[in-house]
Amino acid sequence: PPLHKNVRARPKNHRSQGSVQHRLAAVVFWTSAYILMERRRAEEELEESYQALEGRVAERTAQLARTNKELVEEVAERRKAEGVIRKRDQQLLEAQQIAQMGNWEWDFRTSSLTWSEELHRIYGLRPDEIPESFQNFLVHLHPDDQKAVQEKIQRAFREKVPFSFDHRIILPDGTIRTL
Repeated sequence: PPLHKNVRARPKNHRSQGSVQHRLAAVVFWTSAYILMERRRAEEELEESYQALEGRVAERTAQLARTNKELVEEVAERRKAEGVIRKRDQQLLEAQQIAQMGNWEWDFRTSSLTWSEELHRIYGLRPDEIPESFQNFLVHLHPDDQKAVQEKIQRAFREKVPFSFDHRIILPDGTIRTL
């Protein structure tokens, strides 16, 4: 009897298909390996960046804590100094009231005047009634004393010397007071 073998025909490119599949599997393997290595490297770099950032944050936080402490101390010192100034202002106010003497400051560049509370009282003015300029101050002087006061003040500025003078003022109620 004839011998029959069941032989299945192989495709013509069987060997080349296996080779392609094998090569494709190798490409996938090495590509995957490369991607995993790159991912690990990126994760390591990210971790290093994170640690560096954490270090900078810690350093900056410590710096801010030091600055905040310094500011708290400075504010406390400033409040203490302001308290001393308020106390001194109150003492000056009381001393001026007892002595019936006031003080004023004149910014001759702007011609603006600043008066103490006692000076307002002496001139018979409310604290909000400030002669805002030297010319407005002169209005309160007795007309016969205005020229002499102006000359003494001009001489003091010209010669850069202190000045003092007696003069009369006219109070809002018309009373004349000598200072």
